[in-house]
Amino acid sequence: MIAHQDSKEDDRYVDSLAEIMQVKDDHLPAIYMLDPYTLNAVRYPDKLDDMTKVSNEIILAWADVVKIETDLGRLEEDIKEFHEANGKDFEGDARLKEANDQFMSSKEDLETILVLAKKGYEEEKQQIKDGNTFAEQHEDYLDMAELHMARITEVMMDEL
Repeated sequence: MIAHQDSKEDDRYVDSLAEIMQVKDDHLPAIYMLDPYTLNAVRYPDKLDDMTKVSNEIILAWADVVKIETDLGRLEEDIKEFHEANGKDFEGDARLKEANDQFMSSKEDLETILVLAKKGYEEEKQQIKDGNTFAEQHEDYLDMAELHMARITEVMMDEL
């Protein structure tokens, strides 16, 4: 999660994540999914300025889709490299045929999982349109958070 306060501060020793990723202020606040293998970052497609249009579940469902798409892309690259190095005809070489079969089976599995993940993401988006229970209950969470912060402040003041 990158927020507005992450975008610019002149008195830091280290650049902010927003500066490193070259995130524009009009894209903040934003959530990014970072692929640890390629270091590619994908921004959550919707603006996060309206709490009633977002939930933890929808962000997790979106991140699931992005991760599976990224994994599928990497697997397709691996398959392409494998075929360039070994060709596509594996008659007579059981080891290469088995490796190819495993690649193709993994690809089919990921494609099936991606379809299911996209369906789940679409269902979450529809639930947000129908009503956001988290947003409806936010006032309760806000009150609880304020009480918690008051207790922390009280403990800190007692220690001083």
